[in-house]
Amino acid sequence: MRRMSRTTYALLTLVLAVAFASAVAQAEGSSPIPTKRPVAPVLEGTVRGPDGRPVKGAFVVACAIDSRDPAETVRTDSEGRFRILINKPTPHTLRVQAKGLAPLTLEKVAAGQQFQIALAKGAAIEGTVRDGETGQPIAGARAEAREKAGTLFSPWEPLVGTSEATTDAKGRFRIQGLAPGLHVLSASGRGYSRATRDGVPSGGRADLVLLPGSSVKGTVRGPDGLPVVGAIVRAESDTPRPAGLGGRPEVTGADGAFEITGLREGAYQLVVWQRGFAPAVVRLPLVAAGGEARADV
Repeated sequence: MRRMSRTTYALLTLVLAVAFASAVAQAEGSSPIPTKRPVAPVLEGTVRGPDGRPVKGAFVVACAIDSRDPAETVRTDSEGRFRILINKPTPHTLRVQAKGLAPLTLEKVAAGQQFQIALAKGAAIEGTVRDGETGQPIAGARAEAREKAGTLFSPWEPLVGTSEATTDAKGRFRIQGLAPGLHVLSASGRGYSRATRDGVPSGGRADLVLLPGSSVKGTVRGPDGLPVVGAIVRAESDTPRPAGLGGRPEVTGADGAFEITGLREGAYQLVVWQRGFAPAVVRLPLVAAGGEARADV
């Protein structure tokens, strides 16, 4: 083998030294390979009306199937878009409803896809509300139509599956934006108990009669003493009653205040729920017929 010259040996040593130094410098200055962060599952899409235009303010609810977790809710923006971050990448039921339009429910939807939702024009139920003792029409009563089957996510979602209207000076109401099928129709007002009619079809008519009833009002506050906005308040009777006679859940306003009407005489407890707070239960004194109870939570 031919002996390497001193000059060649020196050059080769220099090249190897430079290469080694360069490799060390790159290793010291390099950052670790970035790892992908888990992406939160999302349900998102756009809601449009029968005319193809975006629907602003549509109420969108997502509820995990076979889960007791609270439903996630959001309203669409000015472009009809919605985006809901969900806790689990499991199948969900997606519910969309907007005033005057028939609601739509999608079963077993999965995250990661864009939903293009088109709402159709809804049907209506109309009728009258009268005083059961005098026969006179009741103005300002609240008439409510709740879908009979398949859309009740939770007793803590009072808006889901429900449409309502207020009676005029002649006690007339017209509830619009209903899906096809049967509904539970009810009406209540201050000073009256709740009347209910079961199995009223979309496009049908029903007249309701109200008898004297009671109500409860109050304010919900947090541990800091400040009003809690958007808390759900339910009045649960100690005595089992037909559906609709316990007073529908109410949502506290900007001042934390609530009022539940349509109660019959009896013993009740208030159950209050708001995300981020421990639930509260307050026992009411006996609610007298025609009276008004007070409860601050």
